[in-house]
Amino acid sequence: YRHYLTIAEEGGLPVVIYNIPGRSVINIEAETIARLAAHPRIVAVKEASGGIQHTMTLIEHCAEHIIILSGDDNLTLPIIAMGGQGVISVASNVIPQPMVEMVQQALQGDWKSAQQNHYQFLPLFRALFIDTNPIPVKCALAQLGHIGEIYRSPLCTISSEKRALLSEELRRAKLL
Repeated sequence: YRHYLTIAEEGGLPVVIYNIPGRSVINIEAETIARLAAHPRIVAVKEASGGIQHTMTLIEHCAEHIIILSGDDNLTLPIIAMGGQGVISVASNVIPQPMVEMVQQALQGDWKSAQQNHYQFLPLFRALFIDTNPIPVKCALAQLGHIGEIYRSPLCTISSEKRALLSEELRRAKLL
């Protein structure tokens, strides 16, 4: 609580809370986010806990005060269905237009089209997390010719097995 409150008080810019227990080893409880949501500079939360119950509690108690965004591509559709408002996406680096379309379809209530896009790209969403982020997405972008495959320490090149799996998903998605 104090960390985000200090940033909001001293930073001077709008703040997005990033709840990612997989990286920070702690889940920011919905009650804590609700307390932070009262601050005028705290405008959104990127919810990447993977917990649907947690996300529902956030939406129930915080949606009037801050924007609730999915932080997991594979949970974007369910989170929007519960009342979330979008996604901060890893997959959008690889498939920007399909992600925009899926989110717009869901926000407009075109659930059938949104579900088709979701399930078409769900295997790719999963493949982009077969290793520590951002290794798979950088590998995918390099395979697509968009960037060089360069990693800063402590990140390193993806294994040949995982590279093959990622390549297969890029082919299946008709990107390669």
